[in-house]
Amino acid sequence: MLTLIFLFLALCAVLAYNVYRWQQDKTLADRLREKTSSTPRLSQTPKVSVLVAAWNEQDCIDAHICSFLALTYPDIELILCAGGTDGTFECARQYAGPKVVVLEQQQGEGKQRALARCLEYASGEIIYLIDADCLYDENALIRLLDVLVNENEVAATGRYSPLQEQRENAFASNQWAVDTYARARSGKHVGGLIGRNAALTRLSLEDTEALKVDVPIGTDQYLSKLLLSRGKQIRYVHESMVATQYHTNIRPYLRQQSRWLRNIILHGRHFGAQEEVMSAELKCAIGMTAVGLPLLFPLIGPIAIAVWLLGLIFASVNRVRYLKFSQRCGQVTPPRAFLSAPLYALLDLYTLANAGWEMILGRQYRW
Repeated sequence: MLTLIFLFLALCAVLAYNVYRWQQDKTLADRLREKTSSTPRLSQTPKVSVLVAAWNEQDCIDAHICSFLALTYPDIELILCAGGTDGTFECARQYAGPKVVVLEQQQGEGKQRALARCLEYASGEIIYLIDADCLYDENALIRLLDVLVNENEVAATGRYSPLQEQRENAFASNQWAVDTYARARSGKHVGGLIGRNAALTRLSLEDTEALKVDVPIGTDQYLSKLLLSRGKQIRYVHESMVATQYHTNIRPYLRQQSRWLRNIILHGRHFGAQEEVMSAELKCAIGMTAVGLPLLFPLIGPIAIAVWLLGLIFASVNRVRYLKFSQRCGQVTPPRAFLSAPLYALLDLYTLANAGWEMILGRQYRW
């Protein structure tokens, strides 16, 4: 009986908390939706060099390069280091020309060294970083250049969205909602670059010497920390958004999310970012508890079941709130995304646990 009373009161608290947060979320979502303006004019158009490392990206490399060639920015070049076992280099090489330089990436070279080779061939004053599974967007690029050229920032980063054809996918929609909600409260300056949509001056990149260090994972996280350690700031540009290929299969999604969380812990420890490390480690602990608690059902009985159910309900209601927030911001949110929210909330708890176990088992550098 006491367990049922506890569960009922806890559920009331969860609902009250989310109702309270939703009132704040609605105001923020409305403000973000109204925060639109015409593409800014640049006082000058410095040469931009785009650096891209592409390994086994044959499925998306054509669309990536074609979207680059569709840009109208007057002075821009793509330096692409491509390779893999699926014909990515051979496909990319067909586009080599005045605006596209294609280098062959070697087995085991890694993203960091591939980007370093790209930089050797680059001649731009501004370096733009984007992933091979992304599509270029004129507005997104100009928005980043605006704060570098017109406001004298040295580094800027935007955000990303699913590809147009993925926006009705429940899994992609759930991921997009979480991404949107997480970045909605970002201030003018942030603590990290989003490596699939970021720009910085060549001088600031070379000053960090980031590409001279062999970093197995978290290249953008490492670069961000070096910039901050040298007193540089990273400007966040909410209006800059590129489309990218979201994972819609569970296994690659788990690897990606685990790697991103481990990046925060590994580079946070190296640069003394204790708050970030503690936050990431706490998330891992929560995930491991959520996954491990069912094993205690036979020992603790109803209490363990009640706590586990409460945690899952809390995570699921939060996820629904994130979806409502993104929908209010104007994002496509299919009904089945709401229906599947508890499933993906549980999946994310497993992802957190997986990252924790990989740290404990010494697989922290696993890609």
